Amino acid sequence: MARRKAKAFTLIELLVVVSIIILLVTILAPAVGQAVRSVRVGICATHLKDIVRACRQYAMDDLNHRGSVPKSFPLASPQPSSENWWTPEGNRACLWLLVKHKYATPGLFVCPSLEGVEPADVNDGKFADGKFGYSFQSMVDLRLTLDNLPTSRVIVADQSPRFEPFTNTVLPEGLKANSLAHLDADEKPTGQNVGRADESVKFMKTSKVATGNNNNDWIYHCKYPAQDAQGKSINIDDVFLN
Repeated sequence: MARRKAKAFTLIELLVVVSIIILLVTILAPAVGQAVRSVRVGICATHLKDIVRACRQYAMDDLNHRGSVPKSFPLASPQPSSENWWTPEGNRACLWLLVKHKYATPGLFVCPSLEGVEPADVNDGKFADGKFGYSFQSMVDLRLTLDNLPTSRVIVADQSPRFEPFTNTVLPEGLKANSLAHLDADEKPTGQNVGRADESVKFMKTSKVATGNNNNDWIYHCKYPAQDAQGKSINIDDVFLN
């Protein structure tokens, strides 16, 4: 008995199938994109939690601890650097101590939502430009210790949006409210992860967040760019530097 020849797709049927696939992709793409962004925010939060934990471990380690203040969080030296904040010799030098003494790995300091940032080489001995994706509580003129530190004090957060990365060019007013790390589908900032001294991390949609002493503080704030460059502020709660 002769076998029946399989019926081939007509051009119209093929176009219908392609149209359905395109429609499904169009419908699902935003949901998939949002899911990817949510995963990145979660990974970022884990990084900040681990960084704060590393700071606490460093503060308790009598062997590797630097500085004259016992149980203090990382300082670049007994007299912290006052170099421009975007240079490796600035506030990032404090957190490099965590890598140097193996409390943290360079990969912890890379936010998965930031483009152009990759882990530092441990052999370089520093966080060079493009190797650091977070902002740290300024240690200049500030001695945070485990004995005097409120558990609600913000220690580290997503990269400060006040300046263009690695420059002293102030961003437009509308971009200062949130970190530039976590953007929505329209490339607009949505907020930042905020890590506190008790190792809790929360994603905040506003930059006005209580940092420990004050319920109406800006995470990223300083009156003049020159003060930021020196790591100084009109309020010790306000400055977070890269």
